[in-house]
Amino acid sequence: PLATSLLTEATESYQNASNLFNITTIPNRYPNYYKNQVTDFLNNAADRLLESSNWYDKEVYYTSTSKSFHSLINSHFVSYTCQYFASQNQSNLVQSLINQTIQSYNNKSELAKNAPIHGMVSLQCVGAAQQRINEAASYLSEANTSFHNSDHLTALYKIAYAQERIESVQW
Repeated sequence: PLATSLLTEATESYQNASNLFNITTIPNRYPNYYKNQVTDFLNNAADRLLESSNWYDKEVYYTSTSKSFHSLINSHFVSYTCQYFASQNQSNLVQSLINQTIQSYNNKSELAKNAPIHGMVSLQCVGAAQQRINEAASYLSEANTSFHNSDHLTALYKIAYAQERIESVQW
């Protein structure tokens, strides 16, 4: 089931982000305490993961799925941020992530657009997928704007959110 696979994915993503965080040098001095900020996101990912696991154990799968989704966003943001601070060319990294996310968006957008509708339940599923892809488009646009405004960390968060929302189209 979806809740099981997302919980597994969120656990792996959190472990990867945590490992990357532990080996990456992230600046933490006035005026930008980046490491403190990234630590908050990593802690939030851990909290959402624990909540997801607890809800899963109670067989409340929709809530578990939602908590896993948010843990994934935060874990991906931490991983992207670690890659960013380890990169020799930070702007190129962000642009590359935007480009990858656009490609993923284009692929999933076609799936959502061309999904066949066979009855009311199918209509609701296709409608939900199209709503998710539209939300991803909005976050992707915001990521691009943040990137062009040289607000790279905000862009990285928006990319992480857009990417997870794109992945959720197939739910």
